[in-house]
Parts: sequence; C-alpha cells; structure tokens
Amino acid sequence: MDNEGSTLGAVSVHYDDYLGSAAADDADAMGATRSLYQMVGLDRDQWLIVSVELARSRQADRVSVYAIDRLQHGVGTRDDVEDLAEAIGSLPVVAFDLPSTVSVTDFIEEAFQRLTIRLMAHGVGAQSLNVVGRQRLSADAI
Repeated sequence: MDNEGSTLGAVSVHYDDYLGSAAADDADAMGATRSLYQMVGLDRDQWLIVSVELARSRQADRVSVYAIDRLQHGVGTRDDVEDLAEAIGSLPVVAFDLPSTVSVTDFIEEAFQRLTIRLMAHGVGAQSLNVVGRQRLSADAI
C-alpha cells in the first residue's frame, strides 16, 4: 500500500474487530544486537524515527519505519518534533519499507527488548478493564 502524500492516523484492518494500543522498549544495543537505526540502515544524524508499523496477514508481512529528516526540518530533539508538529499540524515523514523477506516476528525479536500489545473488542476500546481474576489455560487449549 502506497501512503505517499497521505496522512496517517489510527491503523485499521478489514473489519476492525479488535482495536488497541502497543508499547515497546528498544533492544539493548550491546554486543551483537543492532540498534533500530542500524537494522533499517538510517543515519541517526540525519533521521529521527518517529513510528514503526508492523502489518501481518496470511499473504505477507510488512515492516515500515517512519522517520523525519532532522537536517531538512531543523529537528534536533523530541521537543523540536513536538514544536514542528504544533506549528504545521502534522509531521512530515518518509516511509522506509523493509524488504518483504523481513518477517514481523524476526523484526520484533531483534528490535524490541519488550513489547506489549493490547487489543480490545470493537466498541469496548474506550472502557477501562478491571481485572478481577486470572486463570492459566493449559497448553492443550492453544
């Protein structure tokens, strides 16, 4: 899907049966682990990664990284990014699509030390969940 010239908002899929949020911590860039910038091949002095998009379907995986050109837009810090977004109403980013041979699973394993994704049934997303119990399912259930 070509998003050039479009504005990205919340993600969606065909039916949007579940919607949610995600949070991740970068993998520790020590030893053999590459940083996200190294994985994608972006120069930290020129680019600031502001979004990662992971898409998975039965047909294919897609990993895209959205980055702002620090030099072109005079952005040095994350505060500068916020100021730019306020000034012009959005962030001008370039989409970098990794090769189709890169699987979402492999990317996640290398890029993130921790990743949490919570999907809520459509229509429930704005509600808080009060967890009143937890049960472990047997391995046979999966």
